[in-house]
Amino acid sequence: MLTMQRSLTRRLLRAYDRLPVSDDPCAHLIAITIAWRTAPEAAWTPGPGFIRSGRFWARDNGDGTHTGVIAGFRPTGGDMDIPAWDGRPGPWSDDEVWTLTTPRPEDLDNELNAKAYRVLPFAFAEDVTLTREPYTGHPAEAADDYRRHFAGRYGVSPQALAPTGTGYRLALSYRPNLAGHPVPAELARGLSRFAREAGATIRVRRTTGERWERMSLWPQGADELSRALLARHAR
Repeated sequence: MLTMQRSLTRRLLRAYDRLPVSDDPCAHLIAITIAWRTAPEAAWTPGPGFIRSGRFWARDNGDGTHTGVIAGFRPTGGDMDIPAWDGRPGPWSDDEVWTLTTPRPEDLDNELNAKAYRVLPFAFAEDVTLTREPYTGHPAEAADDYRRHFAGRYGVSPQALAPTGTGYRLALSYRPNLAGHPVPAELARGLSRFAREAGATIRVRRTTGERWERMSLWPQGADELSRALLARHAR
């Protein structure tokens, strides 16, 4: 661990030394990308081309239709007495996985992501294809369990974890000139402990350019994520 910590410290300092001088502590960032492998089921996605958007997965099918997938779905609020996925009469008591293909992507963006149960009036339209599966035992359940475990252990929002073909990736932005940010040695200590536990690799690079263009590339709250990692691992 000590060797990794020293290596990370050197990389962070090297990136820091190359940052252009600026009066704005947020003008330039050091980008930290953490990647690690997990069991294949932990990196589940609905299929090729899907992008995670909040609580659901979405894909432009290229033929005028869009597909959305939401897992662990159960309607709440209002009168939702509809049969379960296998036709059992309501009330609905089990979580499900819904896959909807629609020619109206706004139904997914405006309804499914905001509050999933709002998609119900659109899900049964004649031009919508709907597939319903049980959530229990579904690969999505194993992936969600992993994300919850990760969040509980490391204090990182599960929504910030980007699945890859073989595991997960987490992008952090480090603003070393921002008041309250850890110094490179402290950050390296926390990250090296995390990398040892997760079996992760860490990439460090500096970024330049317009502040808002670059800030938009990182997950919301990326700086809070780095502090959360430190809080768990810098002790």
